[in-house]
Amino acid sequence: MQLPIDYTLTDGCITFYIYDDRIEIVSPGKLPFPLTVEKLGIDIVPRHRNKKICRILEKTKYMEHIGTGITRMRHEMHEFNLPEPEFINEHYFKVILRGPNGKLILPKNIKQHIKSNDLNLNNRQITALEKMFSENINFSHKSYSEFFDISSTTSKRDLSELLEKELIYRKKIKNSYCYFI
Repeated sequence: MQLPIDYTLTDGCITFYIYDDRIEIVSPGKLPFPLTVEKLGIDIVPRHRNKKICRILEKTKYMEHIGTGITRMRHEMHEFNLPEPEFINEHYFKVILRGPNGKLILPKNIKQHIKSNDLNLNNRQITALEKMFSENINFSHKSYSEFFDISSTTSKRDLSELLEKELIYRKKIKNSYCYFI
């Protein structure tokens, strides 16, 4: 027997809290029965609190398939080496998405921020970080070498220094490493 979903929280609304290291999404009420935090992304029968919203969103590019959101969220967080999403199911349902290296909100003028932190970066590294932040691009050793017209050795040294200072992270894709913010 399926228990009815509790919609008695009429004064509540979904809220987003954006902090410098995480985003928290809080929805009034608990998960629909019989769903539990442990079953999220595993239970193949989707449960929805608001079927009308789901019907609207499934007709847009924002919802690929009903019931795949949690699995896709976990996959995307893993793909970008981000911590697993956290789920809390108490008198409300909360999702916490943490940012890379404990940061989510980046300064508007990254060049000024990097210089003010006295990290002893060279101009190439500063330019590369600006490009990575503003244009959401990544570099491989080869693309970094070509972009700055430098040797492969210099490229590896620059990117390794940024990696050591935890300003970027690297991920192996096929046979080479790519560097991301």
